[in-house]
Amino acid sequence: MEYAYDDWCLGQMAKVLGKTDDFKLFDERSNNWCNLFDPKSGFIRPKDEQGNWIEPFDPYHIPGFTERNAFNYS
Repeated sequence: MEYAYDDWCLGQMAKVLGKTDDFKLFDERSNNWCNLFDPKSGFIRPKDEQGNWIEPFDPYHIPGFTERNAFNYS
């Protein structure tokens, strides 16, 4: 999530500087947060090494988050 936000910020800077190719690169990468959004639960959720949602799901406390939880990131 933090990297997606960072990429969005870099893309906005590139856009202001007129660096179209860099803007496109970072803008596309900023959408990687979508890979962590679970439409069934409506939350951002971490995945295991195989790409599966970590279960059981508790939005207040779940392995995979540091200093926050699913509510904060969603």
